[in-house]
Amino acid sequence: MLKKSLYLPLACALPLTTYAENLSTEMHPSSHIEQVFHSKTYFLMAVDNEIKSAIQYDDVSKLLGLPAMSKEDAETVLFGMRKSLLKYAARAWDTGVAVNYGKEVSEVIGLETIGTDEVDETSLQNKLLLFRYAQQYDNSKQVIDRYSEQLDPLVESLSLSASLSNQDCINAEPHSDYEFYQKLSTHLPKTSAGISLAKKYEILMPCQKLALGDFLEQNQSNLSKATFQRGIASVIAVN
Repeated sequence: MLKKSLYLPLACALPLTTYAENLSTEMHPSSHIEQVFHSKTYFLMAVDNEIKSAIQYDDVSKLLGLPAMSKEDAETVLFGMRKSLLKYAARAWDTGVAVNYGKEVSEVIGLETIGTDEVDETSLQNKLLLFRYAQQYDNSKQVIDRYSEQLDPLVESLSLSASLSNQDCINAEPHSDYEFYQKLSTHLPKTSAGISLAKKYEILMPCQKLALGDFLEQNQSNLSKATFQRGIASVIAVN
């Protein structure tokens, strides 16, 4: 079953006491730090545990900003994210990046150290991670693309209208959200670089979000951090 851990047989045999709430402690790495994970297997188990603690099946549709998904499709998307993240983590271990990380699993896979009161930042972080890694695995990317295509006809019909009402923009908001986070995750893969931009995006009005989508589409060839910032500034100034 997809919802089983990729390392469940090992989890039954090996004790794992490093949970999500303490994975980001001891933030002062050095060559003298005690190695918490004595093998690549232990490390990947901890990474998988961190992923599952961050995003659940029920979160997928909401985080992607797409219409309600079937459980099977949500499982496929989350499995794709986990597979891609674990592949990245395995490379980090093999190159020696993660061997002496101690408990800092979250740093390796791109999870920021965020206070428990910053719920919105945690959600934005999970959106960026889900978009970025789920799109790197063919099966999960196909599911995401199929759902996003369901949003296109509405936006195409709105583009033919001479003027948009606020309700039109509200109806198009799921499409705006999808387009923004998809582009942000693809062109700014470092999570920390995307969170500040995502926070600015989330306070925009629905019509501003739609306008930003048009701006980003026009500047598709150069979607840098500066482009996103310029686009957000421009839609705020106009509206």
